Amino acid sequence: MAGAPARTDDFYRQLVARVDGFMAALEARHPEGLACRAGCSACCQQDLAIFPVEADRVRQAVQGLGEEVLRRLGDRLATSETGGCPLLWQDCCAIYPERPLICRTHGAPVLVREEEGSRVDVCPLNFVGRVEAIPLANVLDLDRVNEILVAVNVYHCRRQGQDPGTRSTMSRILASVLGSPGQGTIQIEEVS
Repeated sequence: MAGAPARTDDFYRQLVARVDGFMAALEARHPEGLACRAGCSACCQQDLAIFPVEADRVRQAVQGLGEEVLRRLGDRLATSETGGCPLLWQDCCAIYPERPLICRTHGAPVLVREEEGSRVDVCPLNFVGRVEAIPLANVLDLDRVNEILVAVNVYHCRRQGQDPGTRSTMSRILASVLGSPGQGTIQIEEVS
């Protein structure tokens, strides 16, 4: 079929490009509304669990880091009790170009669907006092992005012979590259 992605990660790259495009347009339209900048790592204070399609890319990016950065990240991983992302390097992402989708969407106004209805949620540092004024075209439907990510992950895993129901934490990915104990993945019972 003409125009079909040839490799298993092409669908993922297309999704990343769309999310990055949305974020770039959001920043262009609302530069005063976004406080997100290099050095702001408030959203990075958790050890995320990601699907194999993203874990494979993160692992490759970590393997490409210099020895000094890897050593320092390993030291931080061994002594950290914060539960934050182990890939933070001086309050910046050590693998920024290959960060997972959830990291790419931090700070964006997102649509949250609840039993009571829908609402817009946003980082408390962004759009301060103006959340209600954000046009719907500038609100990310994160559920839709995640639905596409799940489909892309299933496609990737089937092509790679992996279990699409597994997730790896960022600390486990780093530990696996460093050859540290605690490497591996966690099994998720239900993927929705």
